[in-house]
Amino acid sequence: MSAAYNKFFINGEWLEPEGRKTLEVVNPATEKAFATISMGNQEDVDRAAKALIALGVEPGEKVALWMNNKPEWLFLMYAVAKVGGVLVPLNTRYRTEDIRYVVTQSNTGTII
Repeated sequence: MSAAYNKFFINGEWLEPEGRKTLEVVNPATEKAFATISMGNQEDVDRAAKALIALGVEPGEKVALWMNNKPEWLFLMYAVAKVGGVLVPLNTRYRTEDIRYVVTQSNTGTII
């Protein structure tokens, strides 16, 4: 694996996770942290990836994610990538017609 995959690109600089226990996710508008991601959360990502595989998600399949902003969203985002799926984020304020349009146009196979 390339060294670049072991780093985070945040605010124009590469951060190395080595030596860091957590990474804060900051809202640029307020400059306040709204989530803290622990480097130990790999188990959560792995568990979510296994659940996606159990649901039948295959590499290249579109997976729509329709949930509020919370840490679980990040775990699922990484889990979808880990199983080779393509994330289709859905705004929680979309109306039924909007969801139908995005899901149809993106050829989504799974909605979470």
